[in-house]
Amino acid sequence: MTFTDAAGDHHASPGQWLTKHEQEEFEKDPEYIAEGLALRIIEQALELMQEKNISRAELASLMGVSRAYVSRMFNAPPNLTLRSIAHLSLTLGTIPHASLFPNCIPTADEPSLEDKNWLQADLSDYDSLEPYDWGENGPPHGHPVRYIPNVGLVVEDQS
Repeated sequence: MTFTDAAGDHHASPGQWLTKHEQEEFEKDPEYIAEGLALRIIEQALELMQEKNISRAELASLMGVSRAYVSRMFNAPPNLTLRSIAHLSLTLGTIPHASLFPNCIPTADEPSLEDKNWLQADLSDYDSLEPYDWGENGPPHGHPVRYIPNVGLVVEDQS
């Protein structure tokens, strides 16, 4: 993964130039995490602007803000507020989304052979696949889930 700085130059992600120990230490640092989040938002915004052929000056006009405001937003991303992220997102025709995940940090390790096989499986002819044998007890029972567009699967509250 790369990130793009304010000048539009592409750089390696921190995971590509830090030792594993240094990366683990940084991943516990709130400032590092905030900067990473902000840089991902800015990178996505720049990609959308490029796709939609929108300049920074045009973005400022669409947002109803000054060009200096847009420059500050792109040049000092850790200072982005939730409101400025929402405004930027809506202006670019997207929906902002935030999530908190369990305290486990995904690694860039190579996927297992089983994962690779699953990811590469041809499921286009789903109906012809043999049914899965769940054993005597049948499929596991759990909480009902539902799909919410732009969010994903959500576990239903059973209280």
